Amino acid sequence: MARFAATQYSDGQALGTLADLLVFMASRTYTAVTSGSSSTATAAAFCNGVYNFSGGSTYTLTTPTAAQIVAAIPNCQVGSFCSFRVINGNSGTTTVTAGSGVTAVGTVNVPTSKAQGYDVIVTNATAGSEAVQLIGATVGGA
Repeated sequence: MARFAATQYSDGQALGTLADLLVFMASRTYTAVTSGSSSTATAAAFCNGVYNFSGGSTYTLTTPTAAQIVAAIPNCQVGSFCSFRVINGNSGTTTVTAGSGVTAVGTVNVPTSKAQGYDVIVTNATAGSEAVQLIGATVGGA
């Protein structure tokens, strides 16, 4: 099994790709949402991001498109992944809606005073046919 995509031709290029992936996986973006009722996440804020909702009632957050997610992941290929978290401090439910090319699997509604974790897994990285699964599992109280 190859550790890197076939486009990696030297040890230096492979190490550069690994360094890019480590920076990507270690980076976290925190977004506090205190007003409004809906928005679409940017890929930069979504991949390895945390959204904290407070000060409102219900909220709908739409994910970026699969193409945007694939573009945000360095050296993206089938099986590449990132994570995403929602903290709902609102008085009502926060709903995560799948953007184009994204398939939600599991919980998309985050009840008040709860947190929800998602694994975001690339199932097709081909340009024009990108596909991503958003797999949710409740991670606990807010």
